[in-house]
Amino acid sequence: MEIRQADSRHPDFLMLKEKLEDFLDGEYKNYDTPRREYRKGDEDIDLTAVYIAYDNDAPIAISGFKMKDPTTAELKKVFVLPERTGGGIATNLVSLVENAAKSAGAESIVLKTGKPLRSAISLYLRLGYEFTPGYPPYQNDETAICMKKSLE
Repeated sequence: MEIRQADSRHPDFLMLKEKLEDFLDGEYKNYDTPRREYRKGDEDIDLTAVYIAYDNDAPIAISGFKMKDPTTAELKKVFVLPERTGGGIATNLVSLVENAAKSAGAESIVLKTGKPLRSAISLYLRLGYEFTPGYPPYQNDETAICMKKSLE
């Protein structure tokens, strides 16, 4: 496996981001959630850094972050193709993002996941994230699970 840095307009990132959105649409199908609004808001997402994991030049996973303010980063778009989960790829990507965010001046990193995504919640807890109140635009979404981790 090789991880490459890219930008949020890279074709491999966009392709896997679309697979992530399709996956999330399926996971949230039985929930009343503003997913359509989030998805529309992410169409032109401009992330500070994006990482793409490859296996034999085939893109298999993504992650990235954006700076919410000068000292807070937001972890975004963590996704591993379902057939490739369980091999530590997400852990490696999140660690890479955390280090990059810290280098960019972040003292903490936040994320939003959701109630149906139990394996993601477990991953983030194992990586030292703690539950935190919802932040905009997720503060009124009953399915949103927001988490935070100190990078200091």
